[in-house]
Amino acid sequence: MNPIIESLYETKHAENADGELMAIEPASILPEDGNMLYSLVRQHADGRSLEIGLAFGLAALYMCQGHIDNGGGHHTAIDPYQEKWFKQCGTLNVERLGFAESFTFLQQRTHEALPALFRDGERFNVVFLDGNHRFEYIMHDFFYASRMLEVGGHLMLHDPWMPSTRKATSFILRNLHDEFSLYEPALGKPPSFAGSLYAFIQLAMKNPYDLGTARIFSTRRFNNYIVFEKTSEYDIEHCDIHWDFYQPF
Repeated sequence: MNPIIESLYETKHAENADGELMAIEPASILPEDGNMLYSLVRQHADGRSLEIGLAFGLAALYMCQGHIDNGGGHHTAIDPYQEKWFKQCGTLNVERLGFAESFTFLQQRTHEALPALFRDGERFNVVFLDGNHRFEYIMHDFFYASRMLEVGGHLMLHDPWMPSTRKATSFILRNLHDEFSLYEPALGKPPSFAGSLYAFIQLAMKNPYDLGTARIFSTRRFNNYIVFEKTSEYDIEHCDIHWDFYQPF
């Protein structure tokens, strides 16, 4: 592991622009989450990655380290609160890694930044969505990021313990299965029939109006992230023709 990453996890603090130490929990990712991001980046030599929600920069460090070990690449991060909430900890950590020249930071909200990136024709191989976790923001960010993702690229949603992330996952699997599939190496061992049934009952009791999501999350074992692989390009004309396609989710 990179010594900067090791230090952040050991001390549980990051130094901000004022030279003060800030606690990185609970806004930082787990090491296993970072290892998966690193692995995804390593699969795309000289690739480009996009991150929503820079925070203290842990995810960015793993992804940038992947680019460094690939011998090239570029990372873009979007975070409207990097200065206000995190006092530039994330951008400073990327600089400490020595990756500043191949790093673009946008201190904007995603509904401002993502459409501009799309208009500029930006393309990415790996996308990490860990920004605003309200359902509408997850779907907005996914809508734009997925259209800029290369076929064969990977998109990771963070925090599937949250109902909003689960619901977004359910929508993607039910309505966008022609374009995206679950990335099997990111999944845990499938639960037994008894375990799946028990999980379904627990989820259904917790939210009886969301049985579709309960079905999906009771039959698969996810980590603290969900990774999708893009299998085909978005066909605008096809979607315009089939304007009334919809599967309950």
